[in-house]
Amino acid sequence: MTMVLCFEDVIMAHNISDKFKRYLLSIVLSTYESTRVKNGVLQMLGYDEMMLNAITVGDYRKRDPDVPIYQETLLRLLPEIDLPLKPEAKSVRDAICEALAERG
Repeated sequence: MTMVLCFEDVIMAHNISDKFKRYLLSIVLSTYESTRVKNGVLQMLGYDEMMLNAITVGDYRKRDPDVPIYQETLLRLLPEIDLPLKPEAKSVRDAICEALAERG
């Protein structure tokens, strides 16, 4: 969770390349995957929901008006994620799209 909480700062940084942001996003998604599946079996412990919410919202420390920019940046980076992480990327994309639709 600490990694996800710091991840927003990386995504929003203008002096960090998209390539490095995608690399860190892959690490975050890999960690998210590890909360969902262990030894090929889907886990139902709730950690995956907690991580998905943290990745999707990005803003747990303050009420940040840049959350939509964070989410749009994630949406832009997600299609270029490594193939093995595609299910997790899709889950994050769907959750972001849902959050943006709710916001109007």
